[in-house]
Amino acid sequence: LQTTNTALFAMAAFDLSDRTRLTFEGRWQREEIDQVATLQDVGTDPADIEVITASETFDAFLPRITLDHQVSDNHMIYGLVATGTKPGGFNGATAIIAGRPSFEEEEVVSLEFGSKNVAFEGQLVANFALYYNQVEGYQLTQNARTLTNTVSATVNAGDADILGLEAEFIYRPANLEGLTLSANYAFTNADFV
Repeated sequence: LQTTNTALFAMAAFDLSDRTRLTFEGRWQREEIDQVATLQDVGTDPADIEVITASETFDAFLPRITLDHQVSDNHMIYGLVATGTKPGGFNGATAIIAGRPSFEEEEVVSLEFGSKNVAFEGQLVANFALYYNQVEGYQLTQNARTLTNTVSATVNAGDADILGLEAEFIYRPANLEGLTLSANYAFTNADFV
């Protein structure tokens, strides 16, 4: 298996006011995958060996737009919309024999809203994010079985909607130097559609 990645990235940020910024980001990427696989199931005649080659190229332009507003020196809110991909590819020889030779690209559109906060003279950091991801071609790992072998293979399991919430707290009490307390919470509700 040989994989070649090429990418270009650009970003431009514009101050809409003293406290509000609009940022545009863009990434173009190309992933070229070449695979040579020798197909022979355990226990079969060596004369039945088959060598196959496969190639695929995945191109994507992935924009991201972020709007953030500094409510005060210690409180910032933001919203963003972004796209992303996970390239497709090829499974191994046993998965090919089992009928799972390849999988397609996974694509996502993501919306996120959140806030970043500092309190108690910098002793407490509290960050919150609410997100929604719409995924097409969700990639999962499943078993692929031949008569004599079972292996893991990546498959496109369908489309999914993912709603989530994340919270992060970091507390560094001023009167206890060197002590850091942290807590994280994440909630995810994912549904195949």
